[in-house]
Amino acid sequence: MYNTYLKLVYYSCYSQFSRTVLGDYAELYRKQKVASSLETGYYLSKITAEYNIDKYDDVIDGNIHKGIKNIDTNKLSLRESVDLAKIIADLNVKDIKAEDILSKIDSIIKDNSMQDLLTKIDEKSFPYGYGSGFGRLLIYLIDKQTEIL
Repeated sequence: MYNTYLKLVYYSCYSQFSRTVLGDYAELYRKQKVASSLETGYYLSKITAEYNIDKYDDVIDGNIHKGIKNIDTNKLSLRESVDLAKIIADLNVKDIKAEDILSKIDSIIKDNSMQDLLTKIDEKSFPYGYGSGFGRLLIYLIDKQTEIL
């Protein structure tokens, strides 16, 4: 739920968000009560930079670096791979797993095999649309700087 909240604040440019929610999350994170998440670190870094909020660098860095280590690249759907590749590329993270995710996306692009591409799409997501990852992949390929919601 916290990731969803951060995405909402970031994408809507909502400046009246609860600073208390950020503080409470940071306290829980520092007490190791919540797991690290790359997305949480990413969106928290964007929000704190946008609104000049300090004292969250440890929480951001921990979420980003430990979040990457928590990723099982073999179990990622196409949608998850594209979303994480976008974040990793934007953050310019240098890490073995980060490079693995980016190389998987690159191999899909270079392979040009529609069958391989379709196997990456979540079978529950029919028809093959934006939510399944296919549209996300096309957007990512066209412009890596485009925001993917």
